[in-house]
Amino acid sequence: MSHCFRILGPVEVHSTGEVISISGRKQRVFLLSLLLKINRPVALNEIADVLWDGEPPASASSNVRNHVVALRRSLAAMQDVGVVAGDRSYKLVASPERLDLTRFERLATDGRVALFRRDYMTAVEHLDQAIALWRGPAGGGISCGKPLAVRLRMLHEQWAAAMEERAEAQLAMERNVEAAAGMRVLLTEEPLRERAWGLLIRALYLSGDASGALRAYSEARLWLVSELGLEPGDELRQLQQAILRRDPELPRLSWRPQGLIPAGSLDWC
Repeated sequence: MSHCFRILGPVEVHSTGEVISISGRKQRVFLLSLLLKINRPVALNEIADVLWDGEPPASASSNVRNHVVALRRSLAAMQDVGVVAGDRSYKLVASPERLDLTRFERLATDGRVALFRRDYMTAVEHLDQAIALWRGPAGGGISCGKPLAVRLRMLHEQWAAAMEERAEAQLAMERNVEAAAGMRVLLTEEPLRERAWGLLIRALYLSGDASGALRAYSEARLWLVSELGLEPGDELRQLQQAILRRDPELPRLSWRPQGLIPAGSLDWC
């Protein structure tokens, strides 16, 4: 697609192969807040809360209008894209398919459906494509107001769930080394996810590395005890015991693919 918006990583605007400069943190936060509600109005007070973290200055309204003028100027070359003013609100009008988050959610949902149907090859294909859209934390780790930060955290959870679901499909296809590698990547960022630890432990054991699986269990326990004051749950302990017994088959994990949160179903404000 010749024009697109990217928020699964640093906020970027691409037009006919070139990156359109969106200068300044507040300008990028403003664009991000509109993109997360693409084609829907965002109230002026909500925008002000995001830009100034709940403490907007007296000049907030005029400052937001300046951001609108600057953003319109930046997007002027993009056909069928615009920032429209409403009743003390603004919305970005564009095809949702121009947003990388829209494509991610469609691919991740298709992958999840295939996983439920035990069409593991299709699940991996779709989830691979979804995960490939991520270039780092959603929004690029940009500093923003709390409501928007919560929404960005929800997007990160979607990425983590897609990573786990791809690992489940890979394990079903006996692609154990790939599943283990993916879980190592996820656990580097999210070391308290028991589901990810369980998938890693299974992947290591099924690839013939029983000692590595036991080390992974010990690592998981260390994180959970030191950070949360909790012992691993029943399923992780059952995995450990089965590995210690060298069971030919490990107990199945009861975790199921988690529901994806559509872009508009839980708003940032």
